[in-house]
Amino acid sequence: MRCVGTLDSHSGCVNALNFNQSGTYLASGSDDLKVVVWDMIRLSPYISFQSGHVSNVFQSKFMPHSNDSQIVTCARDGQVRLAELSVTGSCRETRKICEHADSCHKLAVETDPEYCLLSAGEDAMVFQIDVRSKKPNRLVQVLQSQMKVALYSIDKHPHKPYEFIVSGRDHYIRVYDKRFINSQSNSSDVVKRLTPSKFDNKDRLLRDVTCAVYNCNGSEIVGTYNDEDIYLFDNELPAEEACINTYTGHRNSSTVKGVNFYGPNSEYIVSGSDCGNVFFWDKTSSEPLQIQKGDEGGVVNVLEPHPHLPYLAVSGLDNSVKVFMPVGEKLTSMSKFKKLMKRNTGRQGSRMASNALIDTVERTFLMSALRAIHWRRRRREAGDDADADDADDESDEAESSVQCPVS
Repeated sequence: MRCVGTLDSHSGCVNALNFNQSGTYLASGSDDLKVVVWDMIRLSPYISFQSGHVSNVFQSKFMPHSNDSQIVTCARDGQVRLAELSVTGSCRETRKICEHADSCHKLAVETDPEYCLLSAGEDAMVFQIDVRSKKPNRLVQVLQSQMKVALYSIDKHPHKPYEFIVSGRDHYIRVYDKRFINSQSNSSDVVKRLTPSKFDNKDRLLRDVTCAVYNCNGSEIVGTYNDEDIYLFDNELPAEEACINTYTGHRNSSTVKGVNFYGPNSEYIVSGSDCGNVFFWDKTSSEPLQIQKGDEGGVVNVLEPHPHLPYLAVSGLDNSVKVFMPVGEKLTSMSKFKKLMKRNTGRQGSRMASNALIDTVERTFLMSALRAIHWRRRRREAGDDADADDADDESDEAESSVQCPVS
């Protein structure tokens, strides 16, 4: 792989990438609260606008069939917002169309019906949102043993408009069918729960699924686990038989890491890593093929394949977006891969040991408190919370805009 372009316009970590349907534009969202629409022919900004969010933007997606005039976003503030773009290259307005009680990491836009999208939040809620409606539809609350499961990821089946998957702060990738969800829906509406059979009960307590996505035809699902490997599931098999392959070598510890399929027929698996590299594996053999430096800040989180061409856009903790394409170069040597894998695996082990010492409830409470302080400051700066109490200097230092760690 070779970097063919670096897109610089943001002043914060870039957490979200999405190509439009034709691949001519790329929308990026950042900790700087801006969304930038990039012209992928000129590799330059086409539109840049303030998202309207008051905390880190985690997702920015084009709405299909809108002639690229609508972009939906979600953020740490829990809001889902719709931006209306003009043909003159500006943003006419942004408005809130839904709000979660906690951070909202991912959106899944739908083509049937074409005006709808799904959102998943750390409040364990999945909403179905019609951008023409004033009120979102509460679709499902994800529970495990009557406890809410904070959600990091959601994706829709590419050919079945009724099927979608969610994942988050436990070891399951849950498959849902909207036809079987009723108004009093709960975890019993799950069609199946996917998890590697090798995990024992102790392991499961430490595993979060930070991202799960379908392949090009929906027959397979790939999921990346916190402080663990990446696993491939056959979506057409029963849950207990579905885990069919494993991909190792990267490190997924410090942020909410993405994973994706790559290639016209989803022949490859790609993932970012805490070591700042992008990893490529052959899907069938699980053999590592390539390691590519992807982030100067040290962590790669987002990987977005072009819809038609062999380009791959990646982003992470630095302020830029890199665009890669395959070239006729030698594959990464196995000795280099093994050395990097050994280093990554060692760091994963130390992370797991430290995680085991911290009670999950305490970590969740701490993160919620920091988010609340951060939101208050952002709203006060935006003039939306004039009556908010002043935070002391120590709180201001703690509430700086950072990537959301997996807790």
